Amino acid sequence: MVWIAVHLLIATKKQHSFNSIIKPVSILIAVRNEEKNIHFLLYQLLNQSYSLFEIVIVDDHSTDETINKLKKITHTKLKWYQLPDGKEGKKEAIKYGLTKCTYAWVIMTDADVKMQNDWLSSNISKMSEEAIIVSPVYVEVKKATYFNMFQQLDFAAMQYLTIASIIAKKPFMCSGANLAIPKTKALELYQAIDTSIPSGDDVFLLHKYIEQKGNVIANVLPSSAVSVPASYNLQNFIYQRLRWASKAKYYKNAMAIFVASIIFIIHFGLLIGMVWGAFNNTLLFIIFALIIIKLFIDLPLFITGKKIIPLHKKWLYYYPFVSLTYILYISTIALWSFVVPVKWKNRTWKNGTKKENK
Repeated sequence: MVWIAVHLLIATKKQHSFNSIIKPVSILIAVRNEEKNIHFLLYQLLNQSYSLFEIVIVDDHSTDETINKLKKITHTKLKWYQLPDGKEGKKEAIKYGLTKCTYAWVIMTDADVKMQNDWLSSNISKMSEEAIIVSPVYVEVKKATYFNMFQQLDFAAMQYLTIASIIAKKPFMCSGANLAIPKTKALELYQAIDTSIPSGDDVFLLHKYIEQKGNVIANVLPSSAVSVPASYNLQNFIYQRLRWASKAKYYKNAMAIFVASIIFIIHFGLLIGMVWGAFNNTLLFIIFALIIIKLFIDLPLFITGKKIIPLHKKWLYYYPFVSLTYILYISTIALWSFVVPVKWKNRTWKNGTKKENK
């Protein structure tokens, strides 16, 4: 955690390194059942301060009104396509969309993000060399409920680790909601990615790129960040996290395996200690002492990281309680991900095989 905090502090020094670069870019979004978000997404993109871009949307067989809404939108910058029959999933949609992109650089994002009007120019300012450019994503919290704050702190921890590892030249994680890459390189890498895995369109792209000794840049300019909404209920949240956790068993990247293993071992060890401590007061005292120590060790991560990714003003009040819940959360999600089918937008996968929902 000290290693992460130090490199996050280094990252804050890069928040004003803006380069004036002019080049056309393609913004690629894979969508499925996004009827509630599509209009606002396009409104944000078409009102960017930078104007040299195109929007490429690939619909992954939506079952709602997404397609009908796209049909009603006419703009010279917008191109949209339906994923051909026989292909499905976000990876296939991105792979197909890359063939439709006109420009040499592609920025990937999601339909449910919120962004500033300088988001595009801040990403382009980092395109001086061939690289994957990773920009921040955070969970927006308007009302400070425990459920919302848990999601924000959980996601923020992942993002802080993402940024720190890139600054330390040990990248292993990223978010496809805010990612830029040269088109030819993305097309090459997507040929080698297993599209049957229901998650990891971003992480496996990064891992393949790292195997080729590719350069990875962390963009921490304030306007580069995008926000995503918190999950609206516990079931949706659990399914989302199970989907994310399910990709870990396919990792081949040594750093990703190491970090995932360390995080699980520490939290699962504390959980087992708490259960055993119910029968041994001395052990229970030791476990709670370790938990308190861990709270103070983790704290600099959030204090430093919130200079890059914003947190709700009441985050510190929730931090100790979220940390306690995190012990159970990490342990159960990690174990469940090996046995519970992945569910996402009316689709279910078991061991990488899609099953039709009835």
